[in-house]
Amino acid sequence: LGIENMSDSSLVTIGITGDSFLYRQVRNMVGCIVAVGRGKMNPDDVQQILAERDRRLAPAMAPAHGLFLLDVQHGDFVI
Repeated sequence: LGIENMSDSSLVTIGITGDSFLYRQVRNMVGCIVAVGRGKMNPDDVQQILAERDRRLAPAMAPAHGLFLLDVQHGDFVI
């Protein structure tokens, strides 16, 4: 996970790398990051949400617009 904010812009870049993801997992993760960043929840709340395993406790997921797939790699195969 990497987060980059350009000081002269409102653009925030969040990079997430993994072996695989569940449906909407990245949007849910970004939703939590944004909620913490805006002070709507405490970072410790994220651990509680994960421990409870109850999606209803989590903040809204990030909207799809603005999110995009940058890279796919599988062994020596790269898209």
